[in-house]
Amino acid sequence: MKKLFIGIDVSKDVFDYCCLDQENKIVLRGKADNTKEGIKEFCKLINTRKGYSFWIFMEHTKYYDSLLARRDIYTII
Repeated sequence: MKKLFIGIDVSKDVFDYCCLDQENKIVLRGKADNTKEGIKEFCKLINTRKGYSFWIFMEHTKYYDSLLARRDIYTII
């Protein structure tokens, strides 16, 4: 299975993301709302990439990343 590396930059209202494949080619790039709905849309988008295992990287930003980092948030998707 190919790897998809997802870098996320989190701020209060939005998060920016960039997805690279194993050859360092940008596969996806964009911005999403830092809300449950925004995270849900982001997950739908990356799940369109079949045949990849996801490696997600993001910095800790006090509490702005807390919703995105919660494991139980993905049960709503």
